[in-house]
Amino acid sequence: MAKRFHNIHDTFVRESFSDSERAVAFFLEMIVVYALNVSEITEAQLSQTIKSIPEPLKGKIMTTYSMLIEKGKLEEKIQVIVSLFDDGFEVPKKAKIVKLSEVEVLAILKDKGKLK
Repeated sequence: MAKRFHNIHDTFVRESFSDSERAVAFFLEMIVVYALNVSEITEAQLSQTIKSIPEPLKGKIMTTYSMLIEKGKLEEKIQVIVSLFDDGFEVPKKAKIVKLSEVEVLAILKDKGKLK
């Protein structure tokens, strides 16, 4: 299994990749490992399929993954804002910590029912 994962890793990850490309590659690796574990497809068949994905679709995969990352970052910021509110931090300080505007912080607090 370790050799199999190493081969998959080599298929996706290249030294020249940027951090965001590496993140996408890791995400795809996870999908491939899952697919290999729950299906009858061979590693060679899966590798060939991946290589045959047209460039526009590869771009869509990357865009979708990037959007999921950004949504996750926003969810983390929302949790931090609510926690800071509960700890009594002022709005300007919360905004500075999470790197959002005060207006955005206030909107989040209103959305979460912390402000009227």
